[in-house]
Amino acid sequence: MFEIRQIRQDDASVVRVLDASIQGDDHSATWNTYVERLLSIIELDWLQYPPWGCFVAEDESGFVGFLLSERQTTAYGLPPGA
Repeated sequence: MFEIRQIRQDDASVVRVLDASIQGDDHSATWNTYVERLLSIIELDWLQYPPWGCFVAEDESGFVGFLLSERQTTAYGLPPGA
């Protein structure tokens, strides 16, 4: 059974490891920029809430996936529609 929850500051390093395992056409320079910017924002000490729509999935073995979906991407320095 999976537990899906909103991402927290201390999840960023695990998400980076999961992201590095993505291969093929799904892993692009644009994707890397998007992921790194959102994770950098999530790691900020003063950030009261993580960006909207960022989640991790875990089971008894640990983290198994993540979803980064942010409506306010332009506020974080990302292009519209990212």
